[in-house]
Amino acid sequence: MLQSKQHNYRKQAQTNMTCSVPTTNNSNLKEYIHDQILKDVIEGTLQPNMILHEKKLMEQYGVSRSPVREALIQLCSEGTLCNYPKRGYEVSSITEKEIQDIVHFRIAVECSFLMQCGPNISDETLKKLDECIADHAVLQANGLTALQHWTSNMKFHLLLFSSYDNPYTYQKLKEAITIQTRFYVQKSSKKWQTPVFTDRDVLHQAVLDYLKQKNYAMASSILKADIEDRSAV
Repeated sequence: MLQSKQHNYRKQAQTNMTCSVPTTNNSNLKEYIHDQILKDVIEGTLQPNMILHEKKLMEQYGVSRSPVREALIQLCSEGTLCNYPKRGYEVSSITEKEIQDIVHFRIAVECSFLMQCGPNISDETLKKLDECIADHAVLQANGLTALQHWTSNMKFHLLLFSSYDNPYTYQKLKEAITIQTRFYVQKSSKKWQTPVFTDRDVLHQAVLDYLKQKNYAMASSILKADIEDRSAV
């Protein structure tokens, strides 16, 4: 069972956030609606303080109340929405202080795991990180939007962390990065879809180079600088 979970979250780390086609299975419908609402928040379609209503979502997705309510409850538990009885579900806003706390959390978690588990990173993972950087370069040749740039950045960090075989911490890290994404949309939605990035992904390349050299102290130091870097938004 653990091996199956680890395989699933590794596979998830290697892809961008996408929504599967809904089916008649209630659980799948709930996940689909959850992912679609989260996608709309991340892309700026749903702005902070906007109100969502169960009935309108039921009509929008053509489903019963149950999967909609379950999706909304999950989004509330993740901090994306806040439930106000008789009013609806409000898209949460995020403060600068919360983002600073997340950055400190990420540095503590990602850098310490790299130092402890770096020697266990496989050649296969290094190859996938290489491919991630190469994919980024292909997109960057024509200018990346802030959303594409950040999504690529998120993919690199989650892919690297997935190699440590710690599903619980991986999930917490993913949730933290998702909150960062929402914050950056909240602050920069007007430029989020505008091509603005043309430079090479130098920090990720440096992390990877030092990983290949088995210099985990330097890899961790540059990873810290990358997490602190706010130029991506």
